[in-house]
Amino acid sequence: MKRFVEGVHRGRSTLFPALLDDYVIGDNPVRAVDVFVDGLHFDKIGFVGVQPLDTGRPSYHPGTMLKLYIYGYLNRIPSEPAPGAAMQAQHRDDLVDPATGAGLQGHCGFP
Repeated sequence: MKRFVEGVHRGRSTLFPALLDDYVIGDNPVRAVDVFVDGLHFDKIGFVGVQPLDTGRPSYHPGTMLKLYIYGYLNRIPSEPAPGAAMQAQHRDDLVDPATGAGLQGHCGFP
């Protein structure tokens, strides 16, 4: 994995806790995801990009991306915003007069 963007190993010492691994308790499901994904052979099951290219910016390893995807799925973290969130922002922008800037105030509550 020479051409992949790599994070810091969990066993490496950091400033505040003795190890980054100390933040995660022993029975956390993320440990099972880590072991499961590390046991996969990505080139044999058809993942594209397992062998990195020599040009351009290094990409993230497919295993790292799969770990993030599974963790997000298990914790119900959406990979895109909820449909209503984008609509609310669009309607909020529609209520502001572009010429004067008058309209809805920010969330700070000042007039």
